[in-house]
Amino acid sequence: MFKLLELNHQKPLPDRLIDSDMIMISGTNDTQSWLFRRALCVVICTCFGLFLWTHNNHLPSPIVEGHNKWFPWHTFTPNPEESHLAKEVFDLINSTMNPTNCTSAKYLLCEWTWHATWGMGSLIHQITACLSAAVATNRVLQINSTNVSPDSWGNALLSPSDTCANHPLKDVQNWTAVKNPEASLVNTLKINVPHGKLKEWSPHEALHPYKVPSRFASIALEHQLPELWMVAQYIRYLIQPTEVLKQHISDVVTKIGFRRPIIGVHVRRGDKVAPGPLKEADLTPLTKYMNEIDKFVLQTQTNKTRYAIFVATDDVHVLNEARNTYEQYTFIRYDSNQTIRTNFLPILTDILLLAETDYFVGTFTSNIGLLVHELRQQRYKDGSCMAKSTDFPLYHYFMCCYFGYFRATKSPNCPSEVLKEQNRIASPIL
Repeated sequence: MFKLLELNHQKPLPDRLIDSDMIMISGTNDTQSWLFRRALCVVICTCFGLFLWTHNNHLPSPIVEGHNKWFPWHTFTPNPEESHLAKEVFDLINSTMNPTNCTSAKYLLCEWTWHATWGMGSLIHQITACLSAAVATNRVLQINSTNVSPDSWGNALLSPSDTCANHPLKDVQNWTAVKNPEASLVNTLKINVPHGKLKEWSPHEALHPYKVPSRFASIALEHQLPELWMVAQYIRYLIQPTEVLKQHISDVVTKIGFRRPIIGVHVRRGDKVAPGPLKEADLTPLTKYMNEIDKFVLQTQTNKTRYAIFVATDDVHVLNEARNTYEQYTFIRYDSNQTIRTNFLPILTDILLLAETDYFVGTFTSNIGLLVHELRQQRYKDGSCMAKSTDFPLYHYFMCCYFGYFRATKSPNCPSEVLKEQNRIASPIL
């Protein structure tokens, strides 16, 4: 069943750090006892003050070792069936983002030069490219989201670095001004994500997130789409919810009755398919989504199985059509408006709930559809078969601004036995 980490509430500190009635010193007079208590109080207060100073000056991100309940770190939640390489990639990213010394570390600043109006899926894929470039050049990634709308990244997701997120940057130079970013000694390189396509500032080909480093090449023996698996490892590190987002999702799960077995479907409408300059794709009728759902149900359903369907859409008419036409299913929806770009919580809630479903149907012309498919990979040994696109059939990685392009050359082999086995071993994300 869908598992959520509950908030851990800490007990408030007592009004007094030391209770004089608790200190008993036999054989001493009142003066000695008072001096001892005074000295002990000074020691404790000094240590506590040192802790606060260290936290505020050397750990600008709210992380304190040994206090994970208060200040969460990036964590790796293993799937017992997945490749050991997943943990190795996570450790590589984590150690790069959290060096032992923030002052001597090198940095990569990823920022947007205009008021960005990209959707959530596109935005996260841009940051994914920045993260892969940071890891390849051994730099800590910092995100400047001042010009990004929505700008509430830190409220919903952990910063890439737990320890150096707000460390002051110095000697900032543009990525394009450096011939060899991998060998550069410049303290801070900056990638400006433009509103248009500027090929000259693109990360080098070897730094694209779909490129599988040689040390992880053996994943091709375990996963049908190694490039999808590689992108998924960066996504896995980036999409680490804060306690605020976890609690929000927990509340939504209870409110809408999210339960297994369940299939997720993302129906993107709005400006993506509406006539006009913002149109990106043709409208896909609901029947195409439902046909793919019916196929999956026929392959996996038993007499005891009755699937619910979680619908993520920006068009309420889709839900009404589904309920009136396909009465054999129970449809549920979180009432979020995915076109609103002022708050991460609703959009990320849809994305993470879609990732938690047993099967996903969407469109690969949508960055949300691709993101959900990538995020779901951590749940399986090989999740390449656990999603279906109703428009562009093959998984691809394509970003604006010349972040690179990859397209799978063939569809994965997905017999019903594979679908059943992957669902059997699936692990939750949250």
